This record gives sequence, C-alpha cells and structure tokens, in this order.
Amino acid sequence: MLMRRLFTTLFSFSHTKSPTIPAFTLVTTSNKPIAELYGTGINRQQVKPLLHALETHCETIVMDHSTDYRKLHAQSATTRCFYHPGPTSDYATQQEAHTAFMNRFMTECGETPPQPTRVSLAAGRTLDVPLASPRCAWVPFDLLCGNRGKLGGADYLALCARFPRIFVSGPVPLLDKDGFGDGGVKGVDLGRRFINLVDVAYDSRVGLVVEAVADVESVLRGLREAPNVAPFFQGGGEGEIRVKKEGGSSSSSSTTYVGQMEWSATGLQDASLASIGNVGVTETSFAVDRAASRLIEMGTLVWANK
Repeated sequence: MLMRRLFTTLFSFSHTKSPTIPAFTLVTTSNKPIAELYGTGINRQQVKPLLHALETHCETIVMDHSTDYRKLHAQSATTRCFYHPGPTSDYATQQEAHTAFMNRFMTECGETPPQPTRVSLAAGRTLDVPLASPRCAWVPFDLLCGNRGKLGGADYLALCARFPRIFVSGPVPLLDKDGFGDGGVKGVDLGRRFINLVDVAYDSRVGLVVEAVADVESVLRGLREAPNVAPFFQGGGEGEIRVKKEGGSSSSSSTTYVGQMEWSATGLQDASLASIGNVGVTETSFAVDRAASRLIEMGTLVWANK
C-alpha cells in the first residue's frame, strides 16, 4: 500500500512554473499492461487505486515483440548451464552428462578442494551443503526443491549471497504439475520451488548449472500444461486472493483465500501465489517461459562475461 500512497502523492504535485506541467515524471518497464498488474495478487482491491493512477498519469508505449533476446546468444561447453543426454546434447547417456557435470564443478572450484559446508539460512536455520568451495556449491535437487530441504525464497537468497555459482545435481526430472516427485512431493510444488530458485539466482546474478534428464524446455514443459481441474478464474469473474486474520490450517494468525477456497500457506508457494497451479494458465505459462529463458541465458557467453 506504500506504493499507492507514494505515487498518488507524487502525481498530485505540479510544476512551480506551470500548474499544467507535472513535477514528477515516471519512466518504467513492465511485462504486462497496467490493468493486468498484480492480477491475482492478495487483496488486489487495495492496489486498484494505484493502477488507476498509473493509467491516468502515464502514457503506455507497447513494445511487444516475439523475439526472446536471451536466447539469441551462443552457448559453449565452458558456459552451458544444462547437462543432459539426448539428440540435442553432446552426451548420449545420463552417465556421460553426469561425468561432464561433475568435471565442470571441480573445474569451477579451482584450487580449493570442495568439502561439506554448513550454510546459514533465514530465521536462524542452517543447510548442510554436501560439497562447496568459496566459488561454488554442489546441492542435490531434492534438497533444494523437494521436501528434504523444505527451502523457500529467503533460503535461496542466502545461498546466492554465499556462492557465485550453484550446481544443481539430480538429475532434475521432467517436472509435471499434476505428478509427484521422490518422497511423494507434489510435482506442482517442485515446479514452484525450482522456478523460484531460477528467479532468485537470476536476479542475484548467480549462475545455475543443472544436471537434468532432458533439455530446459522438456524439463519445464509439464508445468505449462493446463491443470486437470477448472481454473479458479473463469466465466468472466475475478477471483481475488485475500487474507483473513482468523487463523486456519495454514497459520495461527491468518488464512489466505483464493476466491472462496482456502490456500494452505505451508511454504510451498514461494515462487508466487499465482505463478503456478490452478490460478490461471496464463500466469503459469508466463512464469515457466521466463524461467526457461533465464536458464538458457545463464548458459551463454554474454552471461558469463557480465
């Protein structure tokens, strides 16, 4: 709500020499039109005045283009971030991909041999990383994204603050939002956490190197598919996500609702409440496409030289 108060106040000022000239100019970029911002966010009614102010005072310049510039740069054997077997890979088998992945990890470690390392996380917790050096960490996928580690966005931030590069071993499976991973963890939760990890690493300028069963697009494809139940938002209505301070199964102090359905805040929704799951296929596709694009860019020479 601070954003709403800030911008409505700034937009209310006029230039000292002419009341018709605004004293404040805002130049920004967005992935979506103003009217679609925070589309399925919590308590969106509180944000609508801000969106109205932006639409009233700002000129929107559409720069829509089908080209994904992250994918235009070349990758090399020394910068690639996805190690997998298959026809689009240099490796015929999973074992070959694993060997190359581990060789890359040891090279990145440099002269300091990797060793088990305990890392401080959010809220005073710790994570025992199996292998790490000052330059990089080797962490199994199920520890990062499965129920074994039970990590979230704040934990990923702590890891990215500690290591310039994170090697995700596994191999990472084909993620299926309607399936299940090892230990019974829901595929949609694996997807949410992995996308969150990618976004946090990208924004932190930390490179991910991933051992997977297939290429980026194949690994993420199952998260794009339409859910097997009807989305909450359909039929022209708007399902607002809101918080009631009445407790519930997810917390002793508050319960989150999507439309009329309670959402259990168990830490599995760290990527975003609406980015994955039955809250709209458009939001899901956007989050998955962005993650795939960012992973591809992490494997380019341009990213490595930044």
